[in-house]
Amino acid sequence: MCFGAGTRGSARLLNHQGQSGRWLDPRLAAALLKENLKFTGEDSPMANLLLSVMGAFAQFERELIRERQREGIVLAKKRGAYRGRKRSLTTAQTAELLRRVANGESKTLLAREFGVTRDTVYQYMARAG
Repeated sequence: MCFGAGTRGSARLLNHQGQSGRWLDPRLAAALLKENLKFTGEDSPMANLLLSVMGAFAQFERELIRERQREGIVLAKKRGAYRGRKRSLTTAQTAELLRRVANGESKTLLAREFGVTRDTVYQYMARAG
């Protein structure tokens, strides 16, 4: 049985089930009680149509949410409320890190010493040019 919060959540779950190929399992079934819809894994044209339509609406709605979120972030950046994540290292620490990298010190040891990941060291190096 597949449970979701209303039609939207159920459609998202059913769409995922169909895309993952798990409908091939004859023991898997789902029912939307309020809408009186049953999906038993049988390959009926009506079930496939309904799953496709519900999945398309769930995907469409998610894309709208993400678009609105991006618009909100742009507006927040314009008013200065959205700054992103704080830098791991201060300007002085960055200069020290880059100087020591240029002197050939191990990036792994430097990362450990500065309390960052090796990937972060490489990102600072890339930003510096």
